[in-house]
Amino acid sequence: MSGVHKYPTISFRISPREREEIEAKILASYIYEKKDDKRSAWVA
Repeated sequence: MSGVHKYPTISFRISPREREEIEAKILASYIYEKKDDKRSAWVA
């Protein structure tokens, strides 16, 4: 269907504190994934 998105974007305003919390979680997730990638590379 034209003009209909499968995953619509929802936006909202966040406070500076909320932004820091979100960015910290993203960074922690990224670091965890990098460690997991290195471990799997040695197994392969």
